[in-house]
Amino acid sequence: MRVDEAASPQSIAECITFMKRRPEAVVWAGGTALMTIDDRPQSDRPLPVLDLHRVQELRSITGSDRYIELGACVTLQSILELPKRRSLGPLKQAILGIGNPPLRNMATIGGNIAARSRFMTCFPVMACMDAALETRDSSGTRWSGFQHIVAADGHPSFPESTLLTRIRIPTAFWDNYCVRPMGDDGYPDVDSFTFAAVARLEKNTIVELRVCAAGNVFIRNRDAELELVGKRLPLGHKETDNLLGSFQAAGEEAGISPHMARRFAHYVKTFFEYSPDDPQ
Repeated sequence: MRVDEAASPQSIAECITFMKRRPEAVVWAGGTALMTIDDRPQSDRPLPVLDLHRVQELRSITGSDRYIELGACVTLQSILELPKRRSLGPLKQAILGIGNPPLRNMATIGGNIAARSRFMTCFPVMACMDAALETRDSSGTRWSGFQHIVAADGHPSFPESTLLTRIRIPTAFWDNYCVRPMGDDGYPDVDSFTFAAVARLEKNTIVELRVCAAGNVFIRNRDAELELVGKRLPLGHKETDNLLGSFQAAGEEAGISPHMARRFAHYVKTFFEYSPDDPQ
């Protein structure tokens, strides 16, 4: 990538001013996504770079009884080192599957979520956890759910000239969760996905449920999730077999290969065959 201008602002306001003037700017935080072929801008012309390293407000971590808020430039390793809280269990499990400590010390949560070419490891987990995004552009600040940056065809759709500034994660914990890589080869292979599932229980009965997978597309079947609410865990083999078709169809409708759609359905089945006390 050739660079024709670089900016290193000290505030979010300065970042937005630069992005308004140079909407094609490439945002640089940890830089790990830009080191991969898939996430390099597909252009031969020089591009401006917006370096976020000096914007301290993007590195803040705050909490309340209801939420934990992470600045977009908080590193993945910093999240792993936060005090143990069961509400962060699914996210920490996802992060442990990303590279090694030196890489996680560079990579940021914002970069992992706002990648434009594909959904990265943390995206399906945060979507399951009902996390929200704070984004800013020249028109102002807005909060939205993760579905806001998924296009109608299931592909990533992070808006141009927009800066991800904070991620808000509810502190209510999930009783059962599972995060697993899907695919025979890791990122950036086109068939690499991350599977995520979380469940909230009362006396081993599902009261809330989220199941999805994400890679080059985002896959979720909300109707099947609703059908499972009220069921008792662990589900029997026969009962889960009846659900496989729904989740496999969701994968095929999203455009993934039949092999990967079957694998998605198998991961769903395995999740529901575990009791809440079994290790995931």
